[in-house]
Amino acid sequence: MFQPPMPAAAASLSTASLESRPHRRRTSPRPPPPPPPSTPSSSSPPSRRYVRQLGQRIVKKYKRFSRELEFRRLRSVIPAVKEKESVSKVEILEAAITYIDQLHSQLVTSVHSRGGRLPAALQRQLETERQRRRRRSTANQWSPPPPPSVQNEEPAGE
Repeated sequence: MFQPPMPAAAASLSTASLESRPHRRRTSPRPPPPPPPSTPSSSSPPSRRYVRQLGQRIVKKYKRFSRELEFRRLRSVIPAVKEKESVSKVEILEAAITYIDQLHSQLVTSVHSRGGRLPAALQRQLETERQRRRRRSTANQWSPPPPPSVQNEEPAGE
C-alpha cells in the first residue's frame, strides 16, 4: 500500500507520542454570545423603552440610596446600635422598636408620678398639635354651598 510522504514536522512525531496524548472530544462550536444591548447612536434619538428603563434604573438607585441614608440616620439615634461596627437592618429595626418601647414606658411612668399631669412643655406641644389637626380637619371638610337667599315673595296669583 502506498503511503504519501510525510512533512518534516510530522515525521518527527512518532506514533507512540500521538497515542499517549489524551483524546479530545470534538464538540460543536459554541454559539456566539448575544450582542450587547444596543445603545442609541448619536444620529438617532433613544427609543421610549430605553428612556423608560433608564429612568426606572435611576429611580431604583435613588430609592436604594435614600433607604440606606435613613437606616444610617436611625442607627445614629439608637444608643444600642450606635457604637457597633457591623449591624444588619433587622437589628437596627429591632433596636429601634425596643428603644421606642423604653421611651414610652419612661413617659408613662413620668406622667403617673406627676399625678397624671404632663410636663408644661409637652402640654404646649400637644395643644399646638391638636390645633393643627383641627385646622386641617376643618380645611379639608367639604361644606355645601349656602342655600340661595329666600326673600319674602308674594304668590303670583294674589
